[in-house]
Formats: sequence, structure tokens, C-alpha cells
Amino acid sequence: MDDNCKLLRYLFIGNNSPYVACKRREISFEKGEAILAELIESSRTNPIEFIKLFDLIKRAIKDKSLCRNDESIFTIAFFLRKIENAKIRNEIYKNFKDFLPQCKDLFMFLDFYTRLSEKKKICCGKGLRAALTKWYDKFSAIELAEMFSKSHGMYNWKHQDILRLIHIKLEKDEKQSIVNAMYKSCTKHLAEQDEIDRRNPLETYNNEGLTRYNNICRFKRLTDEKKIADLIKLHKYSYDLVPNAFYRSAVVWEPLLILMNYKELLDVIFILMDNMLLREGGNNHFPKKYAHAIGDMRRVEQSKLHPLYIFNKYLLFKRNERYFQKIKEGYHTAKPRSPKNIPQFEQIATKLFTGFEHSFNNYPGTGTRYFITLDLKSSYTKKQVFSNRLLTCFNASLILALSLLKAERKKADNKKPENKRFENVSIYTFSDDKENLKKLELNADMSFTDASTYCTELLLPKTCANLNLPIQTAIKDKTKVDVFITIVDSVIRTNPNLKPPTDSMGDYRKAMNLKMSKYIVINLTRHQQDFVYDRENVKGIMEMSGCGPDIPKLIEAFAKQVFT
Repeated sequence: MDDNCKLLRYLFIGNNSPYVACKRREISFEKGEAILAELIESSRTNPIEFIKLFDLIKRAIKDKSLCRNDESIFTIAFFLRKIENAKIRNEIYKNFKDFLPQCKDLFMFLDFYTRLSEKKKICCGKGLRAALTKWYDKFSAIELAEMFSKSHGMYNWKHQDILRLIHIKLEKDEKQSIVNAMYKSCTKHLAEQDEIDRRNPLETYNNEGLTRYNNICRFKRLTDEKKIADLIKLHKYSYDLVPNAFYRSAVVWEPLLILMNYKELLDVIFILMDNMLLREGGNNHFPKKYAHAIGDMRRVEQSKLHPLYIFNKYLLFKRNERYFQKIKEGYHTAKPRSPKNIPQFEQIATKLFTGFEHSFNNYPGTGTRYFITLDLKSSYTKKQVFSNRLLTCFNASLILALSLLKAERKKADNKKPENKRFENVSIYTFSDDKENLKKLELNADMSFTDASTYCTELLLPKTCANLNLPIQTAIKDKTKVDVFITIVDSVIRTNPNLKPPTDSMGDYRKAMNLKMSKYIVINLTRHQQDFVYDRENVKGIMEMSGCGPDIPKLIEAFAKQVFT
């Protein structure tokens, strides 16, 4: 495996072996250093080729194909600490603002950069100071004003700390004036600003960024909920600028509902539940408005959210809970203001499920030919997915299969409108026959409810699962497949010898002349890697544990050959 493949695999799954868990833990310094140390060796022998790796990192971040940016940020911090080649370091500084698109990425970089030093202290040289200055300078004055107002810092870093460290001097006075305001408390800054406005009203009026910053500072100091609501309508403020004390005010939330996209509406649902704003009975004026907003299918279409993400929110709301983990939910339920025993507005749950059903039609396809194999056992309706006690193996496997079927059917119809029966996805299930799979008569016109009813009738108490059987079936039927996806509850149960289907995949690639075909096994209940490989750097095989929101994105990237 070459350096490009090693780096991309690390960026996407944080590992050097073909395994990823849906519950991603905090980044491992030891594992990251071991993987990246191999790449640094090539920087000494061939620095020009090494610099090309930065294009891979930039492209992955720009395309938003990564599930998280932690590994890419750690890579940049590690290279800056360990590489001495001036040309390579200058290339990193040159692209620094592209590597860190958001505030949290900047704070995370400084945390990694500090922890990677021997003295655990930040050392800000000329190159890093210039790179940090360019990072702030890439934002407009209004963007800086909103960023400084929203961000409270992370990883023991705040914007004030960074600005003082690098002694920042921006070229435009409009931006520098906002930076200068950051050094002062809000009270002191507004007092000085009022004095300036009294002497020369046009001085601030001509500075749009500073005017925005001043307005936000005054907004966050208001105590009248009606004034807050009026300013939200006037300036289109987002909910994260609202003082926390007013999260319990329906008057403040009503104008925000109009401005929010669908993902934001889903994300604030637990805040509203905790503040008793969505409860059943009493004054249903606000719950009805929220139900109307969450039931807007245009927002669902624009969000392009995977159905699994919406379904998880639906499950939590339906159960009147906030966390999938039992211990976390126990702590939350024990709080005095916990909404656990307070019934929520039922119409919201109905709208959430409608949005979930509608989202199957909006998730984008890739044009990939999938061969999906499920394991329809009756026990799947009760078994819980790893790290999600509310999601059953049956629902998880069916959502993944149906979402791929609908996405690829839509993609195929767009490419070949004259052939409506063109299918990119074949869906089978293991049966009680050791030699044959059973084809499922699922189609892209089915709703999740219809597909669930159909599959429930096919549940068996016991099946003969074999990870090689889907490949053998495709060879026998001469089916062209780009990616095999087999979804089981436990690889160690269905494949006790723990050997991955590398030999069978080799036979399939040779028989069908498809050298780039891949195999994914989704291990729904296990929390660790089960496959044991007889050689390192195996390509074309991927094992995934659990079924979190990252899994669909990883399947898409793996299918599109973004990483191997």
C-alpha cells in the first residue's frame, strides 16, 4: 500500500487496518504517531512527492467527505512538529487556512500541537504566527463579528488567547477594529462605543462588521423576551446567539423556527424538551408551530440527511429520552427538571416519522452497483445495535438497505430515464438453506413501513449465514457488483474462523474481470474487530461495527474509491 492509500485510510477511519467502529473515540496519539511516522520517512527521501499528500487532505476536507476532521488536524500538527524540511513546512503554512475550516478545528489543532511538544507548551514561531493571521484574515468583517460572538472556546483555548499570542495585525482596519474589541469586556467596549457614537456617529456606521458586533453584544445583554424576538426577526440571529436564560421562552423560539434548517430543528428538539416547551396538554400553541416547522418536507429535501439520523431522533423523542447510552440517560433522568415522565406533543412524533420516510427519496446516490445481504432472523427485532440501545438490528439493516436501494434507483433513473426498471442494487437475505440466498422483492417505491411489514413476514428463527455465500451467488448468477455489503449481528458468530473473504473476492474479481470490487461487512452488535488478516495492508475489505450516523458516509466514500 502506497503513502496515498495509507494517509487516506487514516484520515477516514483513524486506523491502519480495515476496521472502523461507529462510536469513534478520542484520537489515539500513539496509533497516529505510529502510522504517520512511516510517511515522514518518505519526506526525507522524496519531499516533492510528499508535498502532494497535502492536496489529498485539502480535497477530503473541502468535499466534506470525512466523518470528522480530527485525524486530518492531528496529521498537520504532527508534521509541523516532526518535519524539519523548510520547503514542506512552508507548504503547510501556505495551506493552513484550508486545513482548518472552522473555529473548533483551530482550537483542536492548537491542543494537538501543544500536546505533541516535549514541554507540553505552545511555541509560536514566525511561520505559525503568519499562518494563524491568515486564518483569521480569510473571514469577512461580519463573519469575524459573528464568530467571536458565538465561540466560547474549546480545548482550553479561546480566541482572545490566540490573538494575544500572535499579536495579530490585520490589513483592513474594519477587521482590526473587531479584533481590538475582543480584548475588552462587553460592558467596557459598549461604553466606549457609545462615547464614540456620541462624538462621531458616522465612524461606526461605516464599519459594518463592528456595527454587527456591537448589535450582537447589546442583543446578548437584553432582558426583555419580546425585544429579543423582534431583533431575531430584524437581524436574522441564529439560536446559538440567544442567552441561555431565554431558552425556556416560547416567544423567543417562534421567530427562530422560521430561520432554522431541518438539521437545526432536529438538534434543538432536546433543548425544547428539557425546557418543557413541547409537552402535551396545556397551551399547545408553540408545540403546534414546532410540529408545523418539522413537518416541512422542503426542509427535509434541502437537508440531504440520511434516514438513519432522523430515525434516531424520532426514537429518542418517542421514548421521551435524550441519550442512547443507558448510563447517560440515567444521569439525565435523575435531574430535577427532567422531562422523562412528562408526555410530549404526539403530533411532533408523527411529523418526525413522516420526515424520516420522506428522507429516503432525497439521499444522493453514487451510481455504485451494490449486492446487499441481510440476515432476517426473528431475534433481530429485539437485539440492540452497538452503542444504541433503542435501535434494533432489524431496523438498522433495513434502513441501510432501503436507503441505498432508493438512492441508487434515483441515480439510475436520472441517467437512463427510458429504462425505469434499471436496478443498481440487489438485496438478498440468508435463509435456512446453506447453499442459496433468498432474493428480497423490495423496490424503490416501497415505504419503510411497507418494507418492514414485508420483511417481518420472512423472519426465521435460525438462518445459515456465510460471508462467502453472497460472492459465490454473484459468480453463479454472473452479477456485476462494485460493492458487496453483508449485514450481520456478529461476525464471530457467522464466521467462527475469523478469516475475511479475501480468497472469494479474488475469485470474483478474476471471474467477472472487476478488479476494483469491494466487500463490506457491518457487524451490528460487536464493539471490536473480528477479522484476522494473514498479511498487512489488505485492500478492498472493510469491517464496520455498529450502525451510527458515520456508517452511511463511510460506505459512500469506500464505494467511490476515495479510500481503500
